[in-house]
Amino acid sequence: MKRMGLLFTIISMMFITMSCGDSKTGDAKTPESGSAGTTSSPCDAFMTEYEQFADSYVALLQEAKSNPTDMSVLTKSADMLKQAGDMTTRAKDCEGDAAMLPRLLKVQEKLQNAMQ
Repeated sequence: MKRMGLLFTIISMMFITMSCGDSKTGDAKTPESGSAGTTSSPCDAFMTEYEQFADSYVALLQEAKSNPTDMSVLTKSADMLKQAGDMTTRAKDCEGDAAMLPRLLKVQEKLQNAMQ
């Protein structure tokens, strides 16, 4: 279970870091005015994928809690860590996107609640 906690911490830190924006330029993307959420941006697609990833991670945590001796959980967690690394690389395109922050915070809250 300690490994799962470490994995969660690593994943959380990667996504918290990506949400901070570009501090060198102070660039923060803002949502376009008049947009009613009907358009889909690459950041929207990324956040949808991140939300699905978080759901999978919560399911993995529940699986680990219900059967802590199941070695397949470690294999799955290694796969998820690789996926998290790939997503972190892709997330750089969305750094500083203010529209992404509320969704990111909801996902982080879901992950934190799953760890309790």
